[in-house]
Amino acid sequence: MRPSCRACVPDRERRVPRLRNRDCGRSRQRERARHVLRTDLTDRQRATLEAAYRSGLFKWPRRTIGEDVAQSLEIAPPTFH
Repeated sequence: MRPSCRACVPDRERRVPRLRNRDCGRSRQRERARHVLRTDLTDRQRATLEAAYRSGLFKWPRRTIGEDVAQSLEIAPPTFH
């Protein structure tokens, strides 16, 4: 937008295209992450990631620790980490 037009266009209207672009970028990132989860991970890796997510490992504050997730999967903690 030209500097001379900024005075006549309310600030919120100028931000709309940026928000749309940002949302579009996030949408693409989400779709890429879904693709990676579907195609690039083994079944075991996917199951481990899901177990960690469902147990609250990625929440803040954490509801669990990696050792607990490893124990629930019956694997050694170093294998999980």
